[in-house]
Amino acid sequence: MNLTQKILVSVAVLGVFLLTLNYVIDHKTDDEIKFMLRKSIERAFKNFKVKYAKTYKDDTEEQYRFSVFTNNYVEIYRHNKFLVFSKVGVNQFADLTHEEFKALYTGHKHSKDDDDDDNKNKQPHLPTDNLPASFDWRDKGAITPVKVQNGCGGCWAFSTVQSIEGLYFLKTGKLESLSTQQVIDCCRIDESGCLGGDPEPAFRCIQNNGGIMTETEYPYIAKQQSCKFDEDKPTFQIGGYIDVPSDQSQVKAALLIQPLSICLNSSDTSFKYYKSGVITECEDGPYDGPDHCLLLVGYGHDEELKVDYWLIKNQWGTTWGEEGYVRIIRDDNDHKGPGKCFVVAEVRYPIAKNTTASAF
Repeated sequence: MNLTQKILVSVAVLGVFLLTLNYVIDHKTDDEIKFMLRKSIERAFKNFKVKYAKTYKDDTEEQYRFSVFTNNYVEIYRHNKFLVFSKVGVNQFADLTHEEFKALYTGHKHSKDDDDDDNKNKQPHLPTDNLPASFDWRDKGAITPVKVQNGCGGCWAFSTVQSIEGLYFLKTGKLESLSTQQVIDCCRIDESGCLGGDPEPAFRCIQNNGGIMTETEYPYIAKQQSCKFDEDKPTFQIGGYIDVPSDQSQVKAALLIQPLSICLNSSDTSFKYYKSGVITECEDGPYDGPDHCLLLVGYGHDEELKVDYWLIKNQWGTTWGEEGYVRIIRDDNDHKGPGKCFVVAEVRYPIAKNTTASAF
């Protein structure tokens, strides 16, 4: 047997070994994996507490959080063994139960306004021929730095406001952080600002209330309070909003107009603990439909992974994902479905005052 043959045999043996190892891991119980990884989990928890400055009120609380962390670590471990296009890892949510995570870091509540058949808010059909292969509003200077939602279920307000920031840039040439706190305080659904909301009535509220102030004038404090909007200080007024159909090619065309408010499903492990790559699956748990709102800023193609993607700005800080951003698989031939993670299930953009959709 010559050297080349020996190398080929060695590679084949290694491949069989890895396949066998993955099979064994896949069929291990969670308790077996916890025992196998116990030293790694202990080290990871210590590093986690230091990195994210985690402190607990007593030993009982710390033991409970370690137990939650262990369960989440096993979930992350399993995913990384079988995910091909994206990677997950320990982040700031690793000591939270799923219910705690949803309450503190998501916050989309479906509004009955979403079900109204109001054609005046519908996006006219846009031409989709000759669209650029990739696009990123960051390259145009239209996107503010990544923000931090920080324990308030106000994703709906962040999504709404950041889409208005994009419109403000297009109309004035100025990049300005606008007040998410104003929307949480003044545009609540059933008095539930940090407990959830929806971009559609938020757009309507900003329109009817006379505009939105800057973040400097009305800073974010990550908790709801009484409305402090000063009608003498609105920086920008909008004339309403436009609904974009759940058609990925139409969303792609609409994105060339301006950054878009979207709501998607963040419940899957591949999203919650996302680190890098392109998410291609969102199937964990019984959590159906959008629960988290963000900003769609671009699209492109990953040459290495050979997959098309949407580029989305989150508001969980720059330590989450790809410096605060996430990429989710895109299918331009999907004209009816909501896409993976419900990425195009609810898509809207604001329009400036005295503007209609037909103007585009």
